[in-house]
Amino acid sequence: MQRLRLKFNTGLAPVGFSACLALAASVSVGMQPAAAQSANPHEAIFMNKSADREAWLLERAKKEGGLTLYTSLAPTESGPLVAEFEKKYGIKVTVWRGLSDGVVQRVVNEARAKRHVVDVIETNGPEMEMLAREKVLSEFHSPHIADLPQGMIPKHRLWMPDRVNFFVVAFNTQKLKREDLPKHYEGFTEPKWKGRIAIESTDAEWMGGLV
Repeated sequence: MQRLRLKFNTGLAPVGFSACLALAASVSVGMQPAAAQSANPHEAIFMNKSADREAWLLERAKKEGGLTLYTSLAPTESGPLVAEFEKKYGIKVTVWRGLSDGVVQRVVNEARAKRHVVDVIETNGPEMEMLAREKVLSEFHSPHIADLPQGMIPKHRLWMPDRVNFFVVAFNTQKLKREDLPKHYEGFTEPKWKGRIAIESTDAEWMGGLV
């Protein structure tokens, strides 16, 4: 099998969906400084814009003892990221990994049961919107948000993109040549492709990207 990428100049651009990062609204109240008393007891943590923000957060995170991450990112990719984070900050990260819909289900179930475990959630954009509608996410500030493509940031700012998933066409090089492929996705609607295309039937993201 060979993946068809943009560099082949076929006109078949990969479809991308952003995967995102968010803070769970249920982060421990114990991290809140005594001076901060507001309607949202966690606002001082999430929206801290002070010059010593990183050191301030790091001190309180170490007192709490660790960080819990729910993600749909593959272990081959999340593992090195977590290892570097732990090495740099000295904070133990507990990772639970599942498919994106599994992440949503786990977070919502725990929120309804008032079981506040997760600190950070990382999964696909459509699933993050589900969590936003369930009101289990909180807006947060990071100086690095300015480095992100602003068009990918939702107006409610309850989550931020941290990676992009690309959906590309792959073809069997033993049965097809690159020049046999259509130059646009619409070309696959031609009769000659009937019965020759396989897709992931339960994943709607690729379809949403095309539409």
